[in-house]
Amino acid sequence: MKVVLGVPWYLPESIGGTEIFVHTLSAQLDKLGVDCAIMTPSMDGKTSVSSYSGIRVVRFPAMTVKDTTRYGILASQHSDAFTRLLEAESPDIYNQHEWSQNLGFSAFRAAKALKIPTIFTIHMGLIICRIQTLLYRNKVQCDGEIIENRCTNCLLETRGVPAQFARVITQIPPKALSRLSKLPRIGPLFSGRDSVRDIALGLHSVAGAVDRIVTVSQWLNDALSRNGVSANKILCIRPGVDPEIVASAPVAETQLVSERPANPTLRIGFLGRANRAKGLHVLAAALLRMPQSASFNLKALVIAEEAQYLAELERDISDRFAFTILLNQPRSAVREFFQTIDVLAVPSQCLESGPLVVLEAHAWKVPVVGSDLGGIRELVRRDVDGLLVAHDDIAAWTRAFVQLAREPERLLGFRENIGVVRTTLETAEDTLSLYKSVLEASGRRTKV
Repeated sequence: MKVVLGVPWYLPESIGGTEIFVHTLSAQLDKLGVDCAIMTPSMDGKTSVSSYSGIRVVRFPAMTVKDTTRYGILASQHSDAFTRLLEAESPDIYNQHEWSQNLGFSAFRAAKALKIPTIFTIHMGLIICRIQTLLYRNKVQCDGEIIENRCTNCLLETRGVPAQFARVITQIPPKALSRLSKLPRIGPLFSGRDSVRDIALGLHSVAGAVDRIVTVSQWLNDALSRNGVSANKILCIRPGVDPEIVASAPVAETQLVSERPANPTLRIGFLGRANRAKGLHVLAAALLRMPQSASFNLKALVIAEEAQYLAELERDISDRFAFTILLNQPRSAVREFFQTIDVLAVPSQCLESGPLVVLEAHAWKVPVVGSDLGGIRELVRRDVDGLLVAHDDIAAWTRAFVQLAREPERLLGFRENIGVVRTTLETAEDTLSLYKSVLEASGRRTKV
């Protein structure tokens, strides 16, 4: 069986949860006898074929989107080179992971024109949420149902439009809104409803075009169902951790916090991107409020950063507490990172689907204090193997770490309660079963 996995961003140029998921999945599928190739847009405008860690990577030229009147997956385009390269690869399955302006609905249509069965794997809320965070008014977790007036109002308020004015705009008749949206400078204020409609139309267009949709968390499953996507179309296949990590991650060799001398320092870790969505600024603000009686330090292993955001964060913290930032570290640094922290903070300010960082922490038997949102609350068991905190409540974050600093035995209890962690081999096995069922339904024959 040959499978092409399409992904808008890929290693080593781009590092994130989706990229790592696709990389480890393809490696495990390869071990199961599946011939995998990655197709991803190139930012240099060139076509190239290379290998990354033994997996074939085909890059095609990215395109500048010309249709600026539409928003979402329907506005996406791909170059003719994508179709030619996909045809040359001649896969049994085309499995696209997420979408971008350079790899969206048009890619599914190209695959369908070549009579290749298609699967869409959703990792984030981009397909259903105009503001992308799945937080209603950027405050509370949304159920994901696309409701025109509600979503438009939310979009406008998060753009800074006063709530009362936003409600007025949502009541303007569509024809009048269309005219107002063409006004210079203020036009975008009146285009929100059209972009919400594009989101809804894009979701249903994709659902109708692909053979199956895969989600990686239950909240994504539920959101698709609320928007009318058939339950027979959706399958949740949860992510896992690289089996090599699980095999090499015994209980950390360093001393547990409860085994160190009296008044130990609580070692807090953060692993991920340095941007507002990942919430490092919320964590820093909470730690700035820690009392002197609670000894702690923070180590942040940053895999990608927004320079201005990080500079502002470092300026605000200055020398207020022990804060170490590690940038551009090799993958091997993750092992040392988990062996030198007592607890991982995941202060996400959006709905995560995995997230992989929680699974990896659990593989190392490191408890997690995470935002009470999305996939984090599906993986962290409150007061059993970690703590869940209101994502934007800085005082609550402070209380959580003060508690752990003063009650190290509680942290040890969390550690002992962490269960068996799912691996990407299991994810690959579930994915291969799906591939076989899709091929069987399509009538195509393959060697596997």
